[in-house]
Amino acid sequence: MQIKQKGSDPKIENEYYGLPTARAFENQAFFVMCDAESTETVGQSRILSPVSELARIGKEGTISVDVDLQNLEELRRRYDCWKE
Repeated sequence: MQIKQKGSDPKIENEYYGLPTARAFENQAFFVMCDAESTETVGQSRILSPVSELARIGKEGTISVDVDLQNLEELRRRYDCWKE
């Protein structure tokens, strides 16, 4: 089965781009998504904060970011998703 590239199928767009963004926000955590580059995958690797994409690469390679844990604590206070 061949997976189409980003933008060609709304379901793939949601699964590979929308859902990881939602998981990062609702869990108030950094989210790292690694994918291989091939004709059978989307081929995008991403690093997300709870509120933004910090890095993305669409080819073979390495990405890294410096994370600000104080900023994460502020985001957790501002967007308290765990509040009962």
